Amino acid sequence: MILEVENTGANFGRILQTHLLYSKKRQEAPGFPVFPHSKRILEVPLEQKVEGENVPVEVSLELEKFKLEQKLQRHNSTESASGAPASALVGTGTRGGDRP
Repeated sequence: MILEVENTGANFGRILQTHLLYSKKRQEAPGFPVFPHSKRILEVPLEQKVEGENVPVEVSLELEKFKLEQKLQRHNSTESASGAPASALVGTGTRGGDRP
């Protein structure tokens, strides 16, 4: 899974912990810095078949004073370069609280 986090503010931000939430389990990923007015891309390998599930339903980014949560849903896109149908996970909803 590829996560893209954007800091639109003038202050340095630090994600302390990243969580991929499945309906019955949580997968942890590392934290990372997000510099002012920049984007950060984090690639997180998904665990193989987590209790019968293979994709997370939510991403949670934990900062010092608040948490950002984003629901995910499977999105079928047009055919990929190989000709096979492609699918992706996309966020739904809004970001809460102050941004990093």
